[in-house]
Amino acid sequence: MSVTWPNNVNSDAYDLQTGTTDNYTEITFENGTKRRFLKNSESKQKFTFSIALKDDCSQTCEYAYFWAWYKDVLLSGVKNFYFPDLTNKGTLTEYRMTSTPSASGQKTKTIRISCEEV
Repeated sequence: MSVTWPNNVNSDAYDLQTGTTDNYTEITFENGTKRRFLKNSESKQKFTFSIALKDDCSQTCEYAYFWAWYKDVLLSGVKNFYFPDLTNKGTLTEYRMTSTPSASGQKTKTIRISCEEV
């Protein structure tokens, strides 16, 4: 089950890094021969990006809303989420977080998110 990105948190992604996930499984036979097999017909894209969130130390700022959404709605990354497509297709795309987001900064927090296409 997927959830939507919170309405009160901006979705202006920047500092985008992209790549693909490993799309094979490798088996080693007793004689030492290795074989690789495809997991899926197409490898999925993985992304790392930043978003800037305002933090005025209140419970109604973007930063507080983001972490409340991450913990209570996304269930700390268990669920997938819809976000504007990171390859500029102009649609919403379903993503899965691959690690816990990190934050840096003071009044404006930079949140770093790593995710992959579902």
